Amino acid sequence: MGFSDLLKDIENNEGEMISLRALSKEVGITPSAVYNHFADKSALLMAIKIRVYEIFNKFFTDNCTESENPARALVEMWLAYFHFSRKYSSQFRFLFRASLPMEWSTKEIIDVSCRCLAKARSLAFAIHNKYQLHCTEEVVVNSTLLIWSQLHGIVTLRSSGLIGAAVSHQQWPAN
Repeated sequence: MGFSDLLKDIENNEGEMISLRALSKEVGITPSAVYNHFADKSALLMAIKIRVYEIFNKFFTDNCTESENPARALVEMWLAYFHFSRKYSSQFRFLFRASLPMEWSTKEIIDVSCRCLAKARSLAFAIHNKYQLHCTEEVVVNSTLLIWSQLHGIVTLRSSGLIGAAVSHQQWPAN
């Protein structure tokens, strides 16, 4: 079982069917050895989530150029977000579906999960500065969250087939 297979199992079963015992069998170690590394299933899911966020962040690094134009850089980020959701669909769904108890929110998971959002926030701030728009930190954060929410909604609707169904049913142009 590879990492992608493990994610598909988690995704398909909402994380309920994966067990540390099954994982140990797949990687060829004893169940007790798994418990030396992971206290329980939540700890395992946290480790997987951190790994997937590292893949997610590397995808952005590899697919976004450094641009002097913050608006262009933000568009590149959002295109990378869309392409990641298509290329690595099971990982993308896992990141945003698999919830973990709040007490498992460590500095490591917060840092890795917020890396792209922090970059988007800095680009939103740079756009405000470029056009000499007065803004507060609250405006920049709200702008960033609004853009991300809209993009995530579009990506989710598109991957679910709902946009295609609406276009077809309403006889809208396909583009």
